[in-house]
Parts: sequence; structure tokens; C-alpha cells
Amino acid sequence: MIGVIFFVADKFADPLPDQPSASDTLVARNETALRPYMVPVALVVIFSILFVWTRTLHVQANPTLSPVSLPEKAISGHQTAWGVAFPEALTVSRGVLPEGRAEYFSARYAINQANGELISSINRFYDPERWAPSERTAVSLSPAIAPAFDATMITLLNPRGQSKKILYWYCIEQFCSTNPLKLKLFKAQKLLTDGEGKGDVFALSSSSLNDEQLEQLAIEWINQYRQGVR
Repeated sequence: MIGVIFFVADKFADPLPDQPSASDTLVARNETALRPYMVPVALVVIFSILFVWTRTLHVQANPTLSPVSLPEKAISGHQTAWGVAFPEALTVSRGVLPEGRAEYFSARYAINQANGELISSINRFYDPERWAPSERTAVSLSPAIAPAFDATMITLLNPRGQSKKILYWYCIEQFCSTNPLKLKLFKAQKLLTDGEGKGDVFALSSSSLNDEQLEQLAIEWINQYRQGVR
């Protein structure tokens, strides 16, 4: 990995000054045109190598993990019908507020489990055959005992004109975000340092609560979670 980084750095190094020939001038022009694309491509290459490498480290039989705790006011065990699914999670928590005003969902993964990823194309926050997203916005959550981080709010519509809001975010140990690249880099760091840890997804769904009410429920939940992982 260190060799790859030095190789990429060398490619981006400025050449020594010299008298350019006509062919050198043409090459320089081509390099100048391609230069804006070099850094993103190099980062993708480095990240891909790092990802493949870390996948080969510390892989073991799936450990036993306790599920994520739901807020005290939530009724646990509720089988949600909104269509959220994380099929390869090691544990799943489901709950609902009294009178069904909001539903809770969380799934937990080990960062070194043999199969399954916290962020994967097979995971979903809604049933695409029943719902379609009409809006997706970033929401900054500011827990009392943790730094602010970005969650994502999705507004869904169905063919009958009904709407539903979903607020979700991920946490790998103490780091929370919905930015896939940041989460994967943090996971790689954990694998390279101690090889252990857990990753969780949190989701809230409601057809009656507004954005601010869902955000308040999320902050209450994340404060409880932070106290548990410390």
C-alpha cells in the first residue's frame, strides 16, 4: 500500500524544467487536459486496493453480537411493513411508538464478518414495488453527547398518493454518517488497527410525523446509542 501511494505521488510530481520540444509540448498539453481526472482516478485505485486488502484481513466466523437497543418508549418486536430489509445483518431490532406514529429499525454487522456489508446494494430502506422516492435531503443531527453528523431524509410516495418519510444514518462504533466513502474509510482504519468492531444502520419511518419530529426522535435514539458504546 505504501508503494502504491509513492507510485501515485511520483506520477503527480512536477517534472524538472527543461527546454520542451514540439512533441514534448503536445504531450504536456495532453497531460494538462487529463490532470483534473488524475487525482479522482488515483483515489479510486488506492481505495479499491485498500478495500480488497482489508477484506482479506481478520475475516472469521461471524461473531455473536447483541442487538441495538431501542428507545424505552418504543414497543419492541413490531414487524414493520414499510419494506426495510438488511438480509445479512447479524442482529435486527424493530419497534414502534404507541399508536404507530413512528417505526424504528436497526441492523447490526460485524466489520469483519464473513458475509454481508453494512452498505450494500442488496440492502434497502423501502420496498421499491410499493414506494418511490420523491425527495432526498441531507439532515444535520446534533446529539447532546456527540459531534453533529449528516443523516438522510427520504420522502416516499405510492400510487395511491400516500406519503411516508424515512430518516436514516449509519454508525461504525463512534463514527456516524451517511457518506459511503467516509464510512468505508473508517471501517478500513478499524480493520487495519484492531480488526474488530461493529457497524449499525438506524432508520425511522412515519406517515404522520413531520421532519422536525422525526429528527427529535433520532437525536434521542443516537444519544442512547452513544452512551451504550462508550
